[in-house]
Amino acid sequence: MDYKNKLIELASTKARSIYGDILDERIENRIYYEIEELSRCCDLKTIYEIYLFIETQKKAENLYLSRLCCSNSLVFYLIGLGNVNPLPRHTYCPACHTFHWGCKQSDVCENCGDKPKVDGYDLPFEILIDNISKHGLKLCYSSLSCYNHDKLAIKYYENDLLKLAKLLGFSQTDIDENNLEFFSTLEILDCLHSNKVSNNGLDYFSSKYKKTFIFNHPPFIGIQDLSSPVLKRLLRYWNTIFDFDDLVKVTNMLHGSGVADANIKFITKKNSTYADIKDCITSRDELYYLLKSFQLNEDDALLIIRETRLCGNGHLSKFSEYKLIEANVETRYINFMKCLSYIFDKGHTVGHMRLAIKIAKIYLEDPLRYFKAYFTINKDKLLKMDKDYDFIKGISKYKSTELEEIYLATIDLLERGFDPLSLIQNVLG
Repeated sequence: MDYKNKLIELASTKARSIYGDILDERIENRIYYEIEELSRCCDLKTIYEIYLFIETQKKAENLYLSRLCCSNSLVFYLIGLGNVNPLPRHTYCPACHTFHWGCKQSDVCENCGDKPKVDGYDLPFEILIDNISKHGLKLCYSSLSCYNHDKLAIKYYENDLLKLAKLLGFSQTDIDENNLEFFSTLEILDCLHSNKVSNNGLDYFSSKYKKTFIFNHPPFIGIQDLSSPVLKRLLRYWNTIFDFDDLVKVTNMLHGSGVADANIKFITKKNSTYADIKDCITSRDELYYLLKSFQLNEDDALLIIRETRLCGNGHLSKFSEYKLIEANVETRYINFMKCLSYIFDKGHTVGHMRLAIKIAKIYLEDPLRYFKAYFTINKDKLLKMDKDYDFIKGISKYKSTELEEIYLATIDLLERGFDPLSLIQNVLG
């Protein structure tokens, strides 16, 4: 089989189903460019086998998410290996395929009156090529029960967020679709800022137990990143978060080492009363574009990206620092890179945060459905709970242990007027 032409055919067919029979030149050129570059660094037969393998996983309803920079390829996105569209931001109409680069602020298509979609997260393909040659491909799955690891050149990881999604009845389409409404992100951000998840029982618990720390627990228990108290602290500092893109930039800091401190110290605007998150560099993708804006050649840019991600010691090599100075990179950016020990991939965060927000909507609107899935995943922890089931005392007793989150979940249910014991017994059978 001619695997190069087969992959071009698969990717082009999918692209035309999204954007219409006549593809924009930049989209068509990127497909051919990526296939050519992939053919130089890996076996296209292996890529095709991975495509076939994922198709079988979809039929088996085993959910997956692309991991790290696997989302940086348009070809991967079109054939199903990635969940995030790596093109620059664009607007298109699913009905008549009217297409524009950039974000068109309109609720109706100018051509047919249907509702247009906005997509694209501007992810550089070059980072993926560099990563494949060093580390291979990586995917997250909801289950690892049926894999032959030796056959395919890819690493698999189980993922609790995907396990939740599967128990909540999500399909792969739910995960892949970029159908986040603006109000969804605003609602989640409002809860993260104000901790307004619980809606009753507060007066009773505060007067009966006088343990105010109980009500300071993070919202969205069990949802990766959204349940992180560190995210809440970052949001208090970057209080100019208004949309999904901003939330992704802040969330990247959870996974990076030294990224938040380096942005505060070197990147944010001087003489400003606040730090604008849009000025920050929080991903390898943004750092790559910064380096390219200073006309660094490809090899030098990728070497520096590799160091800031993998060296782990917070220092650039003398060679890289010399190259940055030679390219007239501003001193504040050089100091920023010298402070980094690890910087994350944007596509990874986009895919996971998009799924997290969809799950968080269920958390807010149907807590019994959510916590039934959460308790099912954590059955082993339920069995370790004290059998007197005094949930308030349990939080105090198991603070900073693996059981604290389970007890926080029971308090969340109590605060909203539900009986957590009944749900626990139902899950345990």
